Amino acid sequence: MAENKINTEKMKIRTQNKPICGLVMPISEIDGCSESHWKDVRGIITEAVKSIEEVEFEIKLVSEAEETTIIQKTIIQNVFDNGVIICDVSGKNPNVMFELGMRFAFDKPVVIVKDDVTDYSFDTGNIRHVPYPRDLRYQKIIDFQKDLANRLLKTYKGYQENQKEASLLKDYGKFKIAELEETTISSEKLMINLFEDIKSELNNINRQNRSFTRIKRNLIIDNDLEEKITVIMIEFIKRFDITSSNELLENGKFLERIERITDAPSCFSSFREFKDFIEPLITRLFLEYELLS
Repeated sequence: MAENKINTEKMKIRTQNKPICGLVMPISEIDGCSESHWKDVRGIITEAVKSIEEVEFEIKLVSEAEETTIIQKTIIQNVFDNGVIICDVSGKNPNVMFELGMRFAFDKPVVIVKDDVTDYSFDTGNIRHVPYPRDLRYQKIIDFQKDLANRLLKTYKGYQENQKEASLLKDYGKFKIAELEETTISSEKLMINLFEDIKSELNNINRQNRSFTRIKRNLIIDNDLEEKITVIMIEFIKRFDITSSNELLENGKFLERIERITDAPSCFSSFREFKDFIEPLITRLFLEYELLS
């Protein structure tokens, strides 16, 4: 029994010592590519990272967190903290480009990948991208995985050995690098701050809800309908192990269920309009569910 406990502790230590390879990429439909396409791309990138023997990376999306927290804070903290980041700019997803910009501002190592359909962006075109075929052809994907693994290891080691030489910004001029201020606070204070943040988020969402209700009087979310939406939401959270409201809003099947029970087609001219309307409500219900869980 004692030996098993020691082995478990050793495994925990080994996991904690692994450098984090953060992943920034699209996860929902964009530029004609489905959600399942991006899952395949994520699997391909993960395999490439896991193939590196010299350094054992732990790879995870920058939106992932071990504890429940505000998703935007998690992303910013991980973009800053992760030892190295892989950023897939395929489709030029706005969130992806924003997170890449933050990584540049922190002047920390990043490897950019893109598919062969997406054009280079003006601001990052002079930085090497590791290309892959959008149709995910087998042989070219094998070549991409080898190239990505080599590039990732070289980028990570180069930064560890000489941060100044590995700087992404050195060729653009002299800059003061952005940093995140670290503050030590008690666990009680941390919880108070977290609840204040959640309270602020809920207030913002309620204001948005009132605004949307004025615009769309044809769709009234009463208590009964809200309860039905909550039941569906909890069902999807448990079935798909969902950890954020963003994941819910990017789940096509979930939105289809909500669209049906709200009779959205008769109230909105487009699915995009419906999604914009329902987003504040889903975000609020998800936060309330987290608080009660």
